[in-house]
Amino acid sequence: MATAQRRLPQTRPSTYLLLVYPIILALGSTWSVISPSFDPQALGLDQNVKPNYFAGKGNLVNQYFVKLGWLWTTLAFTLLQLTTRPPASSKQKHYVQAAIRYAIVTTSWYLVTQWFFGPA
Repeated sequence: MATAQRRLPQTRPSTYLLLVYPIILALGSTWSVISPSFDPQALGLDQNVKPNYFAGKGNLVNQYFVKLGWLWTTLAFTLLQLTTRPPASSKQKHYVQAAIRYAIVTTSWYLVTQWFFGPA
């Protein structure tokens, strides 16, 4: 009786899971327009006046989850790379692909946080 190697099925993220981020952005944009504190007349007049707490860049949520968000992501990515051992035959390819993925995601994170929401 020959023993066959069991192969685990590769799983891909659900399409619905990939829609979470765009949906959150759309809901946030919609809320910013329909918010009772939204005043279209005040737009562009005084940048120092914030209509509510969450509009300021210094609020607690922004500081620890957005500005330090990439720190948490980097730590998790680094820990994953340090604890995951690829097969010896594809070790170099694995780390090159990981570095490319990290560079692409870092660039997109930078564009979203700096271009869309402005510098800190």
